[in-house]
Amino acid sequence: MDNYINDQLLSVLACPTCKSSLSFSVGTLRCKSCNKTYPIKDKIIDFLDQEKLNEVKSVNSEYHDKEADYYDELHLHMAKENKLFKKIIKDIEISGKNILDIGTGTGFIIDNFRKEVQFVCLDISSQMLQRTMIKHPGQILLALRGDAEQIPITSNSMDIIFISSTLHHLPHWEKCLNEVYRILKPEGWFILFHEPYLKQIHNHLYIRIQRLYDKTYGVVIQRREAFRGRKGKKIARVIFGLNEKKSFQKMQRFNQVTNVHNGFIPINLVSPDYYKNITVKTYYAQQTIYHRLMSLFFPTSGELFYIKAIKKAI
Repeated sequence: MDNYINDQLLSVLACPTCKSSLSFSVGTLRCKSCNKTYPIKDKIIDFLDQEKLNEVKSVNSEYHDKEADYYDELHLHMAKENKLFKKIIKDIEISGKNILDIGTGTGFIIDNFRKEVQFVCLDISSQMLQRTMIKHPGQILLALRGDAEQIPITSNSMDIIFISSTLHHLPHWEKCLNEVYRILKPEGWFILFHEPYLKQIHNHLYIRIQRLYDKTYGVVIQRREAFRGRKGKKIARVIFGLNEKKSFQKMQRFNQVTNVHNGFIPINLVSPDYYKNITVKTYYAQQTIYHRLMSLFFPTSGELFYIKAIKKAI
């Protein structure tokens, strides 16, 4: 058996189709029930059949493969949320726990933990998984290329499940959340982070303050967006190899396909029938004094949200 896939790790894996247990042979995992095989290459177990992916998932896989080496540079704003994320998880016991990170990307979640904390990582992009293994050597117990709506993990096997900036990419996000509930142990933690909030603001005071802020700092905001746009165009040209305009247009088309949902109403995502100690909060990626005050006085005004909950022992 490969030196990193021991019996203990194999016991948490399951066929994504029939959820049966798997056996190991050199370079391959095989389902004991339906006999499907899943290749292992460069320490990544591939549970996806590329030809059977729908258009959205296929484009997600293709584009994030292309973007992997440049993702952190394109999404520098994610690093601004590390302080908030660490505050959210500070009361969660990590040591000795089975931890699953769904939609790992280049490892935003893993960035926030000490080096001895290890993860089972799932992503639709093999290049993203390669990137996070390079960034976080020794912290990846298993790297799984798979579908977040059909997760190759056994039921009731994970103590903690993280999802960050992934749900809005999924055509059928409810399937992913059903899988989370299946996989999570009773009394286990579920943390959903950095998802777009579907605002329903009708407060006239909020609207007036927002307009005043935009008017006062509009030039600064425009400069910031222009800088991000220039950086995006340069990276797009490297990725696609066309002239800057055509490359950026192609990047935008990819993003239009991969960003399936504009936002969510978070209270609809976790049910008190199945979870307890539920915390739902909106926030801003920017953490200026203005944004902190807006979050304080208008707690449902944020552009993003997070959910923290414990699976009930039923």
